[in-house]
Amino acid sequence: MMAINRLSPASELRIRKNIKKLALDLGDVIVRSDLCDFTFKNTPSLLKEIAKILTKSSENSDYFLTVSQGIFETNIVTSKNLQPFVNEIFEKETLISNVLDLASITIKLPKENLEQSGIYYFILKQLAWADIPLQEIISTTNEMTIVVKEQDINQTFAILMDMKLN
Repeated sequence: MMAINRLSPASELRIRKNIKKLALDLGDVIVRSDLCDFTFKNTPSLLKEIAKILTKSSENSDYFLTVSQGIFETNIVTSKNLQPFVNEIFEKETLISNVLDLASITIKLPKENLEQSGIYYFILKQLAWADIPLQEIISTTNEMTIVVKEQDINQTFAILMDMKLN
């Protein structure tokens, strides 16, 4: 925000106009419910266990699974029906956090999102203003997945659709 505030008025107007155009071009919006989030301490054995859960999730296209590894911890967001396997496979790992009753919204971003600064800020700012706490943000090149508590999914969806339609 501070970087955008330091821009010249002409640059700021151009960026805001481009972000608004990208928001109108947001693609498909996919909602998933019944998710859970696990955070484990990184250990030498953790990657072997992650390989097991990836194999298990490949057996059924209904499973939702995403893994992100940080420096000190690894986060796994998965559909609730994989929870028993996660508990079993990772039983010897150090569980830092486990949050249940989550839902996600995946937004297909236009290809131009890579060339435009501020698109994530624009989306996340709307959710912050609505006082929606985010559990996780997961992104790939052209997708952004926002994980929230199930109680917040309807409001999150409404905000994102309002951005897309207005």
